[in-house]
Amino acid sequence: MVEETLNASNKPKAKTNNNKPKSVYSWNVTDVQKWLRRHCSDYYQLYVENFIQHDITGRTHS
Repeated sequence: MVEETLNASNKPKAKTNNNKPKSVYSWNVTDVQKWLRRHCSDYYQLYVENFIQHDITGRTHS
């Protein structure tokens, strides 16, 4: 007779949606810098210090 044992490695995992992006409102300074670098790379070096100095977050212009 075969006995099945359940442990952490063979339990079914609950699906989680970790691919959903954060809302802009919840972005911190680092998130804004990442967005600026990715979407405005030509202007990143020009503006990044100002964004840091003025603590620009997703809530800044909400």
